[in-house]
Amino acid sequence: MVEFNNIWLSSIDHLNTFIELTKSKDKKLIKKSYISKVRIMFDQVPVVFYSKGNLSINEHEIIFTSLQPKRGLLKEYINLNNDLHIKIEFDQIEEITRYRHSSPFIEYYNTEWIQIKYIKNTISEDILISQGGYGPSMKKIKEGTDEIYNELKSNTL
Repeated sequence: MVEFNNIWLSSIDHLNTFIELTKSKDKKLIKKSYISKVRIMFDQVPVVFYSKGNLSINEHEIIFTSLQPKRGLLKEYINLNNDLHIKIEFDQIEEITRYRHSSPFIEYYNTEWIQIKYIKNTISEDILISQGGYGPSMKKIKEGTDEIYNELKSNTL
């Protein structure tokens, strides 16, 4: 079993909403929205993920378990899904690919996500997974996401 910490979970819909809100720069709209965000002092800033946690990969399945992010004196996450537990067996997976948003807010921060398309209860679902990080650590985010992708691909071949 291989484990990865500080993993972001997202969706294409979530990224579209994130980009729309971020480009609008409308603080009232951002504050009223139900998208996940971080409060830094008195500002609320949308984030690209809707859950943050740990990922386990074994020979049969992928397991994502969300964690409650630590609340800081000047920093707090809002609207994150903190009680998410996703278990996907490899035989449910239709495809594992990479996903980059076609019109990001800022190209430097355009994460190359891992997109997992799978069947759950006869319904096709998909999630986006990335190594977590912030700001100047985009190289580490890319390297960590590449490592997860390679591990997933080696287990599904």
